[in-house]
Amino acid sequence: MIELGKIDRELVKAYKVQVEFLNQRIAFKDSTIASYIAGDTADARIIKSYKDEVENLKAQRDIAVKAMNQQNKLLRRQKRKTVFVAIAAPTVTAAAFIYFKK
Repeated sequence: MIELGKIDRELVKAYKVQVEFLNQRIAFKDSTIASYIAGDTADARIIKSYKDEVENLKAQRDIAVKAMNQQNKLLRRQKRKTVFVAIAAPTVTAAAFIYFKK
């Protein structure tokens, strides 16, 4: 009987050591998970900031495309005016010379 009590005490000591070891492993695992979560959170913020930057660049691109289209429209108008003046000016000048010669 006495021997069984000693064996049981030794088993309890061994189990306590094992529990302590497992608690240390759990604490290490929890700290590792916490550091990964912190890293993932930081990475998520970085990714979000890049996505926001891409959206801003797309918006700037769209504004620039609209401005470019407006400038192209104005350029076409100016070209038409220039061609009209290039054709009309000599015609009007010739008509004026012919009219004033009479």
